Amino acid sequence: MTRSEKNIFPSFVHKRILHEVHHIVASIFFLLGGGFIYLR
Repeated sequence: MTRSEKNIFPSFVHKRILHEVHHIVASIFFLLGGGFIYLR
């Protein structure tokens, strides 16, 4: 692996993980919000 590939790969993985985490957090907040609306 070249130096530039080593630099690109971790940032790509980092962005991918951040995207997944954000999606999961958004889903949880959506479910919680929907639950609170339903309980009312």
